[in-house]
Amino acid sequence: MERKVELNVTPEAITGGRDKLSLCKNSRTKCSRIYNLSNSTGDVTASNNLRQKKVNSVYGTLGFNYKKAVFFGMTGRNDWSSALPVEHNSYSTPLFL
Repeated sequence: MERKVELNVTPEAITGGRDKLSLCKNSRTKCSRIYNLSNSTGDVTASNNLRQKKVNSVYGTLGFNYKKAVFFGMTGRNDWSSALPVEHNSYSTPLFL
């Protein structure tokens, strides 16, 4: 008697990255997130501070099902950020379903 195993595996991987460029703003404002000179609570000062950050990411998922009745899934994400020290610039997020 031949035994047939009904196991399906579904892999997927996605990569991406994002850049963030920001200028320092006056942190003392009447209403948060409204960046206007008239919203300042004190003296307005100017500075030439420029901050740049880059994050690269890899996301993957792997799904299993047995006879379309028992399901198991794993997902994971790993990010590399330029804002962290080079020797510790990677962080992971695993998930098991």
